[in-house]
Amino acid sequence: MPERPEFDDAAEPAFEAEVPVVGGDEALPERPGTLRQLWRRLSRDPFAATAVVILLIVVVAALAAPWLAPHDPDNVDNAIRLSRPGTAGYLLGTDEIGRDILSRLMWGGRISLQVAIIPTLFALCVGTIIGVAAGYFGGMVDHVISRGIDVVMAFPYILLAIAIAAALGPGLLNSMLAITAIAIPVFARLVRATVLSLREAEFVQAARSLGASNWFIIRKHILPNSISVLIVYDTLQTGFMIIASAGLSFLGLGVQPPTADWGAMLAAGRTNIAAAPHVATIPGLVIFVVTLAINVVGEALRDVLDPRQTKDIPA
Repeated sequence: MPERPEFDDAAEPAFEAEVPVVGGDEALPERPGTLRQLWRRLSRDPFAATAVVILLIVVVAALAAPWLAPHDPDNVDNAIRLSRPGTAGYLLGTDEIGRDILSRLMWGGRISLQVAIIPTLFALCVGTIIGVAAGYFGGMVDHVISRGIDVVMAFPYILLAIAIAAALGPGLLNSMLAITAIAIPVFARLVRATVLSLREAEFVQAARSLGASNWFIIRKHILPNSISVLIVYDTLQTGFMIIASAGLSFLGLGVQPPTADWGAMLAAGRTNIAAAPHVATIPGLVIFVVTLAINVVGEALRDVLDPRQTKDIPA
């Protein structure tokens, strides 16, 4: 009786199949790459292209704030407090203590984007590990992890973030930990559902019947087939993180004064909403536009990475 072949993870064997031919010697047309499909999607959708341009402007302005900001974001000048937008030298006006709003938006973008992107990536990594363990191994592991996720997700996300931030104390690091904690269960549940649909797939069963180890199957089959879903959801989750971090700063649980932050600027401007509405509305509009742009880009990525959507993209 022939022995069953053993898989060597170091050798990284791959299952390959020949591409079928159409009409004799003519091979199937090559499928466009992801970047090319994304470019075609953006060129067809002006809203998606506009969203990409907006995000590029925001990122460049935030990264280059030390060189592009017209004023020191923390410089106080009571003589020009609550200046209207368009005032000479102050394009977007000044706040309640005479600080330049445009400069604070640029510097605040560095904090807001940092608080949104870093927790999202960390939650993605941790949630992926938890979700793969629950979905692939099943049994008691899946039961314990799933019940833990259910308990955490039973609480409203923003209230749970407020509770964690209040328990840890105000500050940038604690607000990042709070919004990371509320995002991990969401990623874990998404990955678990994806893995449950993949672990019984024919290519996974074939690899398992040939002696592939669990680590090999997860690394070579489960994760690569889950990455498109994770990329799309990670993009959409970034927009939610911006709103969550702004909410914590609005309540005084995030970045502390005088550090510029979009949520803190919105909170400070609400006391003068009648006399100088621009102090609160401008940061609020920035949060709205950036979040909307991220969601539009996420939808475009979904159309490109979802196999059921890519067929609609013309060659």
